[in-house]
Amino acid sequence: MNLWPCGALLFLALTTTLPLSAQTPAAGQPSGIMLRVERIYNGENACVLLNRSGDYRLERHFVHKTTVYLGVLSPQEVQEVQAVLDARPLAQLSQAGIHRDMNSNTFDKLSIDISRANGTQSLVFFDPESRKPFRDSLNSILQWLNRVKAAPITEISANSANHCFPGHEAGSPSGWTGAVGNYRVFLEKEHVWSGGVERSCVLVYMDGRFRSEKTSGTHLSRLVTRVAEGQLSNLQVSELQRTLDDPTLTALRQTSLNPHGFFQEAETTRLAIPRGLDTQELTFISADGRMGGRPGYNSGQPPTMNYANPDRHVMDPLQKWIKLNIENQKFATLPDDKATECLPSN
Repeated sequence: MNLWPCGALLFLALTTTLPLSAQTPAAGQPSGIMLRVERIYNGENACVLLNRSGDYRLERHFVHKTTVYLGVLSPQEVQEVQAVLDARPLAQLSQAGIHRDMNSNTFDKLSIDISRANGTQSLVFFDPESRKPFRDSLNSILQWLNRVKAAPITEISANSANHCFPGHEAGSPSGWTGAVGNYRVFLEKEHVWSGGVERSCVLVYMDGRFRSEKTSGTHLSRLVTRVAEGQLSNLQVSELQRTLDDPTLTALRQTSLNPHGFFQEAETTRLAIPRGLDTQELTFISADGRMGGRPGYNSGQPPTMNYANPDRHVMDPLQKWIKLNIENQKFATLPDDKATECLPSN
């Protein structure tokens, strides 16, 4: 097992955790998607998006390489996966029931999104310790993921990579489009460097309710999470919607992110905005310093790099609105097991 402080090196290409839980099928229109699973571990990000028909998409992201595949499971294999997903305790589990060790130094993150009759069950396990109470179910999923990675399937262009998120045209399985979410905007920021980590997230629901979390600390001390919740006024909601509907922002689509690698210091901003039957998902990266890698991966002195998305300024009006209307709220310290990463609830 490869161990290192989870914030010391950041795999920029592998940090996307946008809230699929909000992409809930409309009544009477069950999603064609059955499962999305993603694991970030040992220098690789592997994800699979599985249709109920058995069609699936596999992506494998490494420091200097990305591969994308399409394949098909047999009906029996689909039934076997469904049986694992429907078994207890996984079927009844919610994010609140998953313990998060804020001081874990093992970077092994598992994200699972399961289509259920009443919506999408979204679960995030940040380290192996958080998976222990659900070992049987999760080991079956991890073993299935490994089998899919080893199966002979069709490779397609790496340019179609989208981290297995549904609703993207490029290489995504057919028969599904993202449904309207129950939120207006989701924003997540993470700043990681050799000495510590700062994370923040903001979620604003359609009715104006909001939740914001901030986590900060060093790798040698306990990280502290604070939370603020409240209700926006009609005027604030209108101002927010005007900001979200700015043509410059609505027209923006995700361009290829560069660099793809481990960096000693970086800031990643992730944005999700439901729009009609799809969700606009954008990731912005700013990285400074020397490009690093897994311990023992590089030999010699790594090159110096500075990078920022050229269209990053498009986020400025939204971030200004958040600072004025949400970040000035009173934040209260939150117990570790109550942190939600601002993932939407039904």
